[in-house]
Amino acid sequence: MMTALQWRRFYAAERDALGTSGMAALLEAAQEMALPLSGGIVFPHARLRACGKLVAAAALAVVRSGRDTVLALGVMHGGRECDAQAVARARNGDEQARRELRAVHGPGASRDRGVWLEEFSLDNFVSLVELAAAREGTAPPRIVARYPFLTAEDPTGLPGFAEIQRLALEGCAIVATTDPVHHGAGYGTPAEQRLARTRAETFAFAARGIAAQFESLRQRDFAAFQNTAGLLNSDFRDVGPVLAAIMPSGARFSMKRLKLVDYSDVLDAPQPTWVAAALATVS
Repeated sequence: MMTALQWRRFYAAERDALGTSGMAALLEAAQEMALPLSGGIVFPHARLRACGKLVAAAALAVVRSGRDTVLALGVMHGGRECDAQAVARARNGDEQARRELRAVHGPGASRDRGVWLEEFSLDNFVSLVELAAAREGTAPPRIVARYPFLTAEDPTGLPGFAEIQRLALEGCAIVATTDPVHHGAGYGTPAEQRLARTRAETFAFAARGIAAQFESLRQRDFAAFQNTAGLLNSDFRDVGPVLAAIMPSGARFSMKRLKLVDYSDVLDAPQPTWVAAALATVS
């Protein structure tokens, strides 16, 4: 599996290959949607050529909302290459590593150690926000990027959560990113459970799994959420509970679009190897 830095370079190369005209085409083709007044938008960070219109829809909604600050909750996949072993130990339950790394990371965060510096999950969104603002003839909003890590079942107890809650209460735009299902040979799914990406029943499987994650978050049943996230190899595991905890009680997630994106070529893995890219609102 590639490191966060390698993924960052992969997606940067994809943006470079698309160029300004290709990125603008994503904005032009994006569905129009409004940023919920007391809610947020969830968007994917998978390949732009496959699901870039979904990221573009979120970027346009933020720019057109007129909010001058955006709280963007990103996935911290593996930290910097120099932190990779500590991050892996923390994920596997090492108590010392967990004490050191369990926090909300990001530029200017209270316990910032730069672990996020090679992270890529917000890069496509940031690029599209900047381009959308230029095309709309307005200044781009300030983006406060935050990367919750090791949230588990206790989002409000996560060091740094208070700042996120304060930003939400101040009325900033709120977005979060996830690819909520990773499936197939390249992601360790047992051979007998692998589902071909192009089959209708596979799409239904992914939609049900995402809906189950969203419903557990609506109920703030974080134990059930983490169980489902683990089964589906969802990278919403840290971001989802934090997002749910800053939403009004009972806020519902509503999925707008879903695409299943092939990653077999990128991971040099047999098919099926795919991720689910979802665009959703929460309010």
